[in-house]
Amino acid sequence: MKILFKLIILLSILIGMFFLTIESLRFSRDQVRILNAQTLSKSVQYYYIKQGEYPPSGNNENVCYYLYNRKLLDKPMRDPAYLSNVIFFEKNIYLIKQFIRELSLVFNSKKLKEEYKTLKGTVVSEFNELRSIIVNSNNDKDSNIVSDDNLAEDDNIINIETINFDKIIDNEGIPIECSINYVSNNIDKTFEISVFLESKYSKNRMRWDGGNDSNRYEIGNNLKMNSSSKLINGNLTTTAKNISLIQ
Repeated sequence: MKILFKLIILLSILIGMFFLTIESLRFSRDQVRILNAQTLSKSVQYYYIKQGEYPPSGNNENVCYYLYNRKLLDKPMRDPAYLSNVIFFEKNIYLIKQFIRELSLVFNSKKLKEEYKTLKGTVVSEFNELRSIIVNSNNDKDSNIVSDDNLAEDDNIINIETINFDKIIDNEGIPIECSINYVSNNIDKTFEISVFLESKYSKNRMRWDGGNDSNRYEIGNNLKMNSSSKLINGNLTTTAKNISLIQ
């Protein structure tokens, strides 16, 4: 019994350390994202000083390669999640969540209710048919036939809710929302860069950065611009055609 108790404690400590390590890695990647956004912002502003306009933005434009080809960046930027060597840990977490989700579908309350009603309806029909053969009296048959209306009373027999999980990472183990978004407007001479911070300890930085998107960390000379993106059928897509998305 003591060995089992010690084993449970050890397992709890290992699980706690595992999740603490994952959260620390996410937080460290967030710091790299913020640093990358600041570096990219400086390069964009330097380009504006030299050219009198901001680098173009759009679905077919990559501002990182654009500035790299003009020797204004040391290397093309990507979200640090794509460069992480430990992202497979989070992929395993995602696979576990997927397994739990699929398991929860097996116990889907609506599906089980429908199957239960179908099965009971079949049994009731067979029972009534058997009773009608044995009992010749119509009164006896009416009094002994089981009514299908009673099925409604069984609606609350099974009350297992389906567990829903948002798809946090893609099939390669990369957090889907993680990207560098860039938008510019050379008429108003404005630009904005935004990144997604994945650690729960970084969420407040996205809310209080002065921008209009509480789901992304924004930097630039006009934080009211739209540089947002959203998930469509499991894919990250910009909300406007003039936004560049770099992953």
